[in-house]
Amino acid sequence: RPAFGEWGIDEKYRIDLTKDRARFSRLFEQQNPVAGDTGILVKFTYRGRHSFTVTGLIFEWNFRPFGRIRSVPRTLHDGESWEGLIFTRDADMEQITAVIVEGEGGRLFRQEINSDYHERMEMHTGEHDS
Repeated sequence: RPAFGEWGIDEKYRIDLTKDRARFSRLFEQQNPVAGDTGILVKFTYRGRHSFTVTGLIFEWNFRPFGRIRSVPRTLHDGESWEGLIFTRDADMEQITAVIVEGEGGRLFRQEINSDYHERMEMHTGEHDS
């Protein structure tokens, strides 16, 4: 059976310094969020026969790869979960259009987010099927 991911994504996650600084230390080193900033919390549950080693997150902004957040590599086996946090001051967070869990060997699992923004862009560009 092919490997896939089950996603739990909170697009309006409020950053809690006490809880999140240790969990997402590399993000804090890169972006330095403050209490109450809004991030995107990604929970990824791996489903597959062979293990998958997560190395971080990539996020798309306006439908193009934009940023990468490295994490300490973690090997997942079938049914195991991993969490990552996306936060940036370099782009409008509501225009992040997809998140990608990146793994060793170039393995990627992608999930689109911010569906309201997708719909607005489709209407603006005339690609909406109304």
